[in-house]
Amino acid sequence: MRILLVYNRYQYRGGEDTHVDSLLKLLKDKGHQVGIYIKDSREINEKNFFEKLKIGLGMFWNLKAEKELSKLIRDFKPEVAHFHNIYPLIGPVAYRVCKKFKIPVVQTIHNYKFMCPKNSLFRDGKICELCVKKRFFYPSVIYGCYHNSRSTSLVYGLTFLVHNLIKTYNLIDIFIFPSQFTRDYYVEALGLPKEKTIVVPYFLDIKKDQFKKHTEEKDYFLFLGRLSEEKGVKELLEIFKSLPKIKLLVIGDGPLKGETKKYQKYKNIIIKEFIDHGKIFSYILKAKAVIVPSLWYEVLPNVVLESFACGKLVLAPANRNFGNIINNNVTGLLYKNGDFGDLRKKIIMIATKKLIFKETKMRKEFNKEYTPQVHYSLLMEVYNSLLKKHERLN
Repeated sequence: MRILLVYNRYQYRGGEDTHVDSLLKLLKDKGHQVGIYIKDSREINEKNFFEKLKIGLGMFWNLKAEKELSKLIRDFKPEVAHFHNIYPLIGPVAYRVCKKFKIPVVQTIHNYKFMCPKNSLFRDGKICELCVKKRFFYPSVIYGCYHNSRSTSLVYGLTFLVHNLIKTYNLIDIFIFPSQFTRDYYVEALGLPKEKTIVVPYFLDIKKDQFKKHTEEKDYFLFLGRLSEEKGVKELLEIFKSLPKIKLLVIGDGPLKGETKKYQKYKNIIIKEFIDHGKIFSYILKAKAVIVPSLWYEVLPNVVLESFACGKLVLAPANRNFGNIINNNVTGLLYKNGDFGDLRKKIIMIATKKLIFKETKMRKEFNKEYTPQVHYSLLMEVYNSLLKKHERLN
């Protein structure tokens, strides 16, 4: 099968980047021909004011992307186009280009971008749903949610309004959601027809030799991920600041990078930037537990899958999403949602060995839900059903 992947990378690397890279490799390993149309938002930092203005206007209708993508499609002749993030360097015009060439469109939903300019439904330290169900995201303009700017938030909001009015997003044939919670949220908030949605969890390609060596557990807890407000990393650092005898290792990058480094003055807190992905499992295997203190509606964080694969305990909030992903007291431990006092108590209980978990439960969950083969089987069902429908219509 000839498959086209369309993706706009973010300024800070995260789980979505990892998934797209892994998906590209998986499809190629399975013998498919894969074309890629990828842009990188890090390029924007090198642009001048007028170039950035052009990028903003291109969110409405990107002539450069239209031309490049049309040429790629004519040359590569894909049978299916699989979209991920398209903002800000590609834009919704890409959906229309694919439909012009009669190519079925699949869109994986990695966050809440279709209803929230910040992607996260999170503002000022708490969940924010002001723009949900609104045709124009005017609250985001008031608060300057998109890249902390009212002007860019206005452009973003108008882009969605225009493309909703001309029904561009209706051109998406099927929406893929990594978690049941996110699917239900989108169906309720945007009124997506359920028949146009499917849950296909993320996956990890784990090599057996990554776990061959016995790894002695160290005395630290681990936070691994994007250093941003909604991830709860600041609150976690404050907890360990008050627990000088319990160690925390933070590995990540993001907008709070400078702020988190201030905590390195505490002897029990170690901060590292993102490391080679192949070394991540070594750090997870050695940790007492992996903590995911998210304040937003996480979709399906890769670190949870990585922890399951390693048979490592995950500490996460007991919200609707994690409640579906983690079986409390079996594959992980849930603390009261938003209650960092409860999280602190559970950290102490694990550190003093008052709570012990069997690693086989986590690994069994991983093998059942998150392997490349499980993901590939579900994805092929999506692709093949679209091709059959396309053949009937043409």
